[in-house]
Amino acid sequence: MSDFYFTGEEEKALGAEYGNVVTDMVEQAIRAITNQMESDIFTASYVGSSRAYGTASTTPFATTTGDSARSEDPGR
Repeated sequence: MSDFYFTGEEEKALGAEYGNVVTDMVEQAIRAITNQMESDIFTASYVGSSRAYGTASTTPFATTTGDSARSEDPGR
């Protein structure tokens, strides 16, 4: 959400430029919302994209390297 508003005095002071200022503010609000959405998408994909496999605090492939060729399909 992005808030913007003018008081009556501010609107009157801007005169003919009021429309241009409002247009610029709407464009900036859309850019800010888009940037926030992109940031949220990146964060969600970064957090949810781990391909980690194994048990913490153990040496990977200590006895065999068979897990490195592990298939995502458990039937293989």
